[in-house]
Amino acid sequence: MWENSQAMKETDEIHRPILFAGGEGGDEGWLIGNREGLAVLRDAIEASLAVGESTITEEGIEFAGVRCRQDANEPSCDTTDSKLAGIGCVVLIVVCFLVFFYGVFKLVEKLF
Repeated sequence: MWENSQAMKETDEIHRPILFAGGEGGDEGWLIGNREGLAVLRDAIEASLAVGESTITEEGIEFAGVRCRQDANEPSCDTTDSKLAGIGCVVLIVVCFLVFFYGVFKLVEKLF
């Protein structure tokens, strides 16, 4: 009995759609999945080509959906805010060091 239920579970696992982005170990830049998962992705791609975007709701699929864009450029991040935040952090660190060394200088001045 257990062998049959185990075999059924394994069969269900085989036919469950699986799709994910490759990670380390030579799989970077690859979409990896079983036949069912890749079929779900194909259907989502076809739907997004027809209507602009498609949502993937299958369990075992790492992606939320597929969106068709007219521009082929990669999404860009506005780095203006991050540059200002970086400059602010550097200024804050410099001020902290100045206050610390001023305190050390005053302590040495009082002791000697």
